[in-house]
This record gives sequence, C-alpha cells and structure tokens, in this order.
Amino acid sequence: MTPILEVSGMTVNYGVIAAVRSVSFEVRSGEVVVLLGANGAGKSSILKAVSGLIASSGTVNFEGADIGMVPAHERVGRGVAHVPEGRRIFCNLSVKENLLLGGWVHASKGGVEKDLDRVLTFFPRLKERFNQAGGTLSGGEQQMLAFGRALMSRPKLLLLDEPSMGLSPKLVDYVFSMLSDFHKSGMTLLIVEQNAAMALTLASRAYVLEAGEIKLSGSAAELHDNPLVRRAYLGE
Repeated sequence: MTPILEVSGMTVNYGVIAAVRSVSFEVRSGEVVVLLGANGAGKSSILKAVSGLIASSGTVNFEGADIGMVPAHERVGRGVAHVPEGRRIFCNLSVKENLLLGGWVHASKGGVEKDLDRVLTFFPRLKERFNQAGGTLSGGEQQMLAFGRALMSRPKLLLLDEPSMGLSPKLVDYVFSMLSDFHKSGMTLLIVEQNAAMALTLASRAYVLEAGEIKLSGSAAELHDNPLVRRAYLGE
C-alpha cells in the first residue's frame, strides 16, 4: 500500500519542553494505525501537528506533497480531518449547524446535502436531535456529532484523538463499531486511544511512544503479543 501520510523527523516544542522528539512514521492508504503511549507521551501533539493546529519541525507529507507550511483549514480541504480530544463541538449551535460547518470546505462544490444525508445515515440519533443545541446532547451523542462534523469534510485521512474517552462500555463498543464502518467505507484512520486492547483489535499497525519518541512499532498482532505492551497497556 502507498503511504498517504509520511512524517519524518517531527519535533514539537512547547517553550523549552520537547513534547515530540524527531518522530518518523507512515500511514498507508486504507490502513488503521494506532498511536499508543502514556499520558504526556506526545500522541495528541502529533495529531495536532499533522492537522496543522500547532507548529512542528521536520516534514509532513500528505499524498506525496509537503503540507508542513499549509494552514490547517487548507489541510481540511486536501482531505485531513481531525476529531479532537474532548469532541470540541460548538455547544451553542444546533446539530445541523455543527454538521454544516464541517462541510463548509465543499459548500461551493455542491453535494453538501448528500454529505449530510450520509452522516445522518451513519448516525440516526443525530437526525432525531437535528435542531437541538449541541451542548444539550449526551456525551455519546456529542461524540457522534464530532465524528459527523469530520465526515462532512469528506476526509481521506481521519485523525481521532481518544474517541472513546469518558464513554460507557456500551458506547465504547459502539464507537469502535463506527470506526470499523469508517474503515470499511475506504477511509484511512490514525487513532490515539487509551483503550489499547480495543484499538489493537481494530488496527493494522501501531506505534508506541514514550517521552515523545517512538520506542516500538509493528503490526497490531505483533504489539498485542509483545510482553512489554501487554504489561504496560493491556493490564497483564
């Protein structure tokens, strides 16, 4: 498979603190890749740097083009969508308005109504809450809305930061079922997730970060069977 994303020598600094230290990895088209690591390992910073929300050094190539200097909103237009930790929906806007904002990049090209229908087919609950303020939704419904808003941008690469955080076990199962459906529909996924067992079940490959550096990488099966990973992240 051809890499859709190639990151080389990525470094992210917060003042004098290096959160990410010369990290290199790739995501191939059609894959699900998971970033594992403890809190503060640099996982979220990598996603933010890929989507252009924070500055980084090194190179970020998307579909063979260097997007390191491309503004975040233009990366969305190229096919990079980011579902941030904590969902970050617009609480005072309705479900409909949140979704339409996700599709703004394609508004002049048409097809937004078709995109909206597709999202509401994925998430029927959002159709029921269509005119309801985002802030009045349950945690699970807000996560659906965050997913739906990202899907409205027609992503080729979907970045997901802790998609199951704060959800009940039943909703965690639902979220991972949705991620599997996204993947089956042809989307490429790069996921940061604390639920390592579920993430490795879904993933093609994974990288393990410690203190801003990649310490292990391999297929999901290889890392699932790695004794260090099992002790540190699978509770064994």
